[in-house]
Amino acid sequence: GDVIAKGGFFDGRIDINGLALENTSARNGIGDIHFQAYRLGIDQYFTMEAPFARMSASGERGFYNLPADLQYLTARKELPALYSLSDAAEDRNCGHYDFRLETGDSRKLCSFLLPGLFIAEGSSAEMEIGDNGDMYFNVDSPLLAYGNNFLRSANLSLDNFDDALRLLLEGENIRLNHLDMSRPRINLSADSNNFALGLNFERV
Repeated sequence: GDVIAKGGFFDGRIDINGLALENTSARNGIGDIHFQAYRLGIDQYFTMEAPFARMSASGERGFYNLPADLQYLTARKELPALYSLSDAAEDRNCGHYDFRLETGDSRKLCSFLLPGLFIAEGSSAEMEIGDNGDMYFNVDSPLLAYGNNFLRSANLSLDNFDDALRLLLEGENIRLNHLDMSRPRINLSADSNNFALGLNFERV
């Protein structure tokens, strides 16, 4: 199959059977990948099924306005002082978007892309942006690791509810360069050109 672009939208299907990726270290059998793109009204839809992950995404007008919408809903709206007056945020009607990803066994793909990277099976990411401008982003993972560094029971959340931007990163324990911390928690908030950052943990 193939995917064609028409009127700013993508439509079609791609099936890849028995994909294998090879680098100087090893040959990694990734498996079958199925990708589909289609349009419903003004929304673009994408789906992917593979041994390493399942993904679905939908976005208004083919995602073309997503980068500008994200910037407006985050830094431009809550920290306008970072921009020049001529480049300041102005009210805009943002589109609606939805993204969901859940990992399978991604060890072979990670070994090819970045040896030493590990993303536990069952890790997930999701993003929602509504027509009213409410934005929500969340990442959950039993374990994220790179080499000897890791974050167990990781959760990252970001939202702009109540006219403020808030980010929270937390986990059960973390190791960074031989430094171990229990119950790490990083808070970040931005609101009306005010920025705050906090770090909490139970013990080192």
